[in-house]
Amino acid sequence: LQVPLPAATHRWLAYIRIEQSLYEGGRIRSALKSSSLNRQQAIARYQATVADRVFDIRTAYFDVLLAEVQVDEEQSAWELVNRQHDEVKSRLGTGLVERYDLLHSEVLLASGRSRLVRGQTQLRLAKAKFVQLLGFSVPARLWDSMPLKLADPLKSPPPYSIELQDAMEQALQNRPEIEAQAKSVPLARENLTDARSGYKPSVKVVAGYGGFNDDLDRDIHGWFGGAQVNWNIFDGMQSLGKVREAQARLDAAETGLRDLKRSIALEVQNAYSSFIEAKELLATQDNVQAMTEEGLRLAKSRFHQGNLTHLEVLSAENDLADARLTTSQTLRDYHVALAGLQRAIGIPIEAK
Repeated sequence: LQVPLPAATHRWLAYIRIEQSLYEGGRIRSALKSSSLNRQQAIARYQATVADRVFDIRTAYFDVLLAEVQVDEEQSAWELVNRQHDEVKSRLGTGLVERYDLLHSEVLLASGRSRLVRGQTQLRLAKAKFVQLLGFSVPARLWDSMPLKLADPLKSPPPYSIELQDAMEQALQNRPEIEAQAKSVPLARENLTDARSGYKPSVKVVAGYGGFNDDLDRDIHGWFGGAQVNWNIFDGMQSLGKVREAQARLDAAETGLRDLKRSIALEVQNAYSSFIEAKELLATQDNVQAMTEEGLRLAKSRFHQGNLTHLEVLSAENDLADARLTTSQTLRDYHVALAGLQRAIGIPIEAK
């Protein structure tokens, strides 16, 4: 008598498997180094962005100061010309002035008014740019009369001096752009290591817990562990292509670093030349303003002696106003040139 065995009523298989790589041909260590290098490179690029923004803000700051000085000077000059014009008109009927003098004063009055309007427009634009760089939003109703008044006057800063060779050496040490580009070289080397790992085996340890149901409807389960080795003998030249690409990127990173250093050296030379030019022009303009001030003093003295007319004194006063405006422009150019040189050198930004 044969009794058939009952057929299995169900089948199941389940397990949990944990793998840990022990050796990946250098890929794991390369990934850790790349993570650190990427972080350092990101910080350097952030510092470069901050330095650019600070330079833009410093430039906009001095533009506002210059625009304020120009408006004040133009306002004073226009009021002076207006008073002189009224005086010429009041004396026209006495025969002491000619029609030409009145016409000339009217031309000066119109010209002064035009310069004042342009100066006020430049001041509004300079304020708007400065506020925008600071990240503030100004309502449209305040654009024409922005309540912004800078406390610092436009004056000569403390003397600053540096040799060109020292400036270039500091730039190569301080510039965050160089640091960021320099990180590209070891990053490219790590990518090359990662690409070469395709030539090497991969070793892993595995462990886990699992179970299954066999044909006799028995549940079998338990722990398991072991090692696993994978090695691609032939991958269709894929690893070779990755290695060649990574080597080309490494060469490009090294070339880019050399090119960047040369570019920054040229930037420092240009910034240094602009600074020296602005410094010399400022010294020259100080002398010019001093001479125009002395010229106005002499003109007033001769006027009281009866040797000069009102228009000649007015001309001397206009010359002094123009000299002051030129001095203010030269001061602004000096501050901006100094800021540009410090940016080119890579002088760290000091928190205050």
